[in-house]
Amino acid sequence: MSKLSRILNGNIIPRLGGILFILFILAIMVSRMLVNVSPGEEGHLYKPLGAGLDTEVHYGDGMHFVLPWNDMIIYDIRQKTIDQQMEVLDKNGLEVRIDLSLTYAPTKGQTGIIHNETGRSYEEVLVIPQIRSVTREIIGRYTAEELYSTKRDVLQTEIEDMVNTNLNPSHISVKYALVRDVGLPELIARSIEQKEEQEQKNLLAQKKKVEAINLAAAQIEKARGDSSAQVIRAAAEAEMIRLKQAQLERSPNYIELVKAQQWDGSYGTGNVYGEGISLFKSLPGR
Repeated sequence: MSKLSRILNGNIIPRLGGILFILFILAIMVSRMLVNVSPGEEGHLYKPLGAGLDTEVHYGDGMHFVLPWNDMIIYDIRQKTIDQQMEVLDKNGLEVRIDLSLTYAPTKGQTGIIHNETGRSYEEVLVIPQIRSVTREIIGRYTAEELYSTKRDVLQTEIEDMVNTNLNPSHISVKYALVRDVGLPELIARSIEQKEEQEQKNLLAQKKKVEAINLAAAQIEKARGDSSAQVIRAAAEAEMIRLKQAQLERSPNYIELVKAQQWDGSYGTGNVYGEGISLFKSLPGR
């Protein structure tokens, strides 16, 4: 190998290694500068060399270019559901078990403020304490019987509204609350069950009473219908008799005509049939 070749090889190899190193560094920087925000998420730009976290501008799903010395703070803004089971006291001081679910979501465009004020643990810091506090307060307004039967829908609405009111200033909105179960002391639960059973029996008895009344009314109407039919038939017969009498008064011969129309089954005498049934009985020579 010539001296020139050795010189060229000695210069090219180090330069090529340097170029590859620079390209590697650039690839890392570019990968860091391209930030993907997934569907159901939003991001806020954090500028450590500038004004800090930008809470005004948020970035929706997609690929975004971020300078390597900045950072994108990404939050999930989809709805989440928290299940809570707690022991609380009713209006009369009886212990009631409540099984509750509450669905909420961070307010879109406000996760930067949530990050500044609370951080990523906002569920444990804000949402769960509010659920438990509000549930205790509202349960204390009702008796165990009301919670178990007639007030469950009202209870859900009140919990939802109050938790939503308390969390809105923290940029969290409640979608709905669901009371899955209300557990009562055994004595109270049995008393309510007996009361409901008695109400069912009362309803059944009332239904049978109404059915009996309707059946009796139907029978009365049927009897009235039969009686009316008899009255109508009797009136028709009376009218027919009246008409016949009127006809007799107008024509004394009418009764003779009626009699003539009524055949008693005999042939009489002095006719071709004679008194018997033989056709030739009265012929000459017989």
